[in-house]
Amino acid sequence: MTQVEASVTNLTNIQKRSGNRVAELHATAKILDDAPFETQATFDPLEQLGDFSYELRATNIHLVKANALARAYAGLDFASGTGDFTMELQAKDGKLDGYAKPIFHELKLFSWQKDVIEEKKSPLKVAYQALAQGVVSVFKNQSNDQFATRVPISGRIGDKHTDTSEAIVGILHNAFVKAYSPQLEKLKPSTDSDKK
Repeated sequence: MTQVEASVTNLTNIQKRSGNRVAELHATAKILDDAPFETQATFDPLEQLGDFSYELRATNIHLVKANALARAYAGLDFASGTGDFTMELQAKDGKLDGYAKPIFHELKLFSWQKDVIEEKKSPLKVAYQALAQGVVSVFKNQSNDQFATRVPISGRIGDKHTDTSEAIVGILHNAFVKAYSPQLEKLKPSTDSDKK
C-alpha cells in the first residue's frame, strides 16, 4: 500500500451523555502498486458493538499482481486481466448487513505458454487451471467480458454469514441477466420497522 492519505474527524474518547459522538474516517491509497483504493466509515469509537457503516472500493487491480492471494485462497493464479472490488457493510443494534462484489475484466487463468512451458506445472495443476478457465468462459458476461458476483453478508456482529448459493446465483445473474458495475450501492439504513 502506497500513497496513503487518511483523515478521521470527530474522534473522541470522552463519554458524552448527549450530542454526536460519531466519528468519520476517509482514506485513499494505491494497492498492488497502482490500483486506486478508497474507504470510508462512520462509527462510534466508544461503542463495542455500536452502529457503523463501512465502504471500500478498489478499482483497476492488475490481477497478476494479486497472484499470491489467489494461490493462497483458490490454489490458482491469474495469467492476465483486471479487477474491481467493492464492499459495503453496516451495523445497527448488532445486526450486520452488506455485500462484497468482486468483478473481473478480461480474466485469463490459464496460459499454455506460462503454465506449461515456462512454469512446468504438473498435469493435475494444469488441468485444474484449464477447468477454472472453462468455467469462467461459460459464466462470464460476454458483452462486457467480465466475471462477477455479489455476495450478501448478514448476521449478528461476530457471527457473520455468507451464503455460497447466493454467490453462485450472483455469478449467473452477472453472466446472463445484467453485468454488475463496480459502483457502491449505497445501502439504506435499517429502520425500527425492519427489526420486526
